Amino acid sequence: MQFAKDSFYIGLRNRLALVNPSRTVTVNGMTRPGILVTENERPELQDLLLAVFCVNWGAEWAITAASRQVTPHLLECTIEYRVDGTDGNGNADRGRQLTEMDTELLRICMPASAPEYDYTQSPAAPLGTTIFWTAPKLAASKSDSKLLMRSATLQLYYFPEGQPA
Repeated sequence: MQFAKDSFYIGLRNRLALVNPSRTVTVNGMTRPGILVTENERPELQDLLLAVFCVNWGAEWAITAASRQVTPHLLECTIEYRVDGTDGNGNADRGRQLTEMDTELLRICMPASAPEYDYTQSPAAPLGTTIFWTAPKLAASKSDSKLLMRSATLQLYYFPEGQPA
């Protein structure tokens, strides 16, 4: 499962760097494309992030099929992001900022597949398999007095490590 998670994240990270090179995040003094995996970061960091895509992993299960020797798996994924506006006086452009992030997310998720790699070595080794995912389903936006937020869900399909496709 870790190879699929890494391949999904790095694939989207690289696509975001092309779609919007100015969407970045600085963590521990290092600037990188503005997408991260929440479980890989310090817990308090997510509360500080604005205009960054935060990937969260959910439930995972095997898709059983009687006629298949190889069992594909499904992994739920939620991508959350929030904005606070740039005008400094009432945040009148929060909706535009959120829409811009919606568009970027939809763009980086297409095509809905990526080659799978083993990123535990350098350079990363191709595994000869491909991961696939559904189109993101954007939830209704939520707001508080300052922030406008959205989450998007999708399902990632992959073959577990050690199972030939």
